[in-house]
Amino acid sequence: MPPDSAVSADVFFEENGLFEALVARLPDDARGSFTEAQFAVLRMAAQQCNWGNHTVDIRFSLPLLIRRYYMVLICGRERRNKVRRAMERKQHPVRSLTNVLFLASVVAVSLYCSVMMATWVYIAFSSYCL
Repeated sequence: MPPDSAVSADVFFEENGLFEALVARLPDDARGSFTEAQFAVLRMAAQQCNWGNHTVDIRFSLPLLIRRYYMVLICGRERRNKVRRAMERKQHPVRSLTNVLFLASVVAVSLYCSVMMATWVYIAFSSYCL
């Protein structure tokens, strides 16, 4: 196949990759107009957007009511430059209503569990000593 001919994106799909997600979001007419060389360049750009490995990488999904919600905790060495950190801080502020409500809920549940554990320990200790 000549490098400038249009090819199907199915040939270039990677399993569960960013490239696959990007190509799947393209309109059908645009996807059909890409050449093999253009798909190769797009694949290389998508591979460079990989998150990489992190020291702590915890991901899980929670079924709550009728929907599922996910949580991700990722920690590691900071690799972003100052400009990117400032931009992302502006786009995703920590002090948002939902973040404050979530943190308040976590603190409330933690305090409740701590009080319950202390109560159980007190009851067990007092019944053992008497």
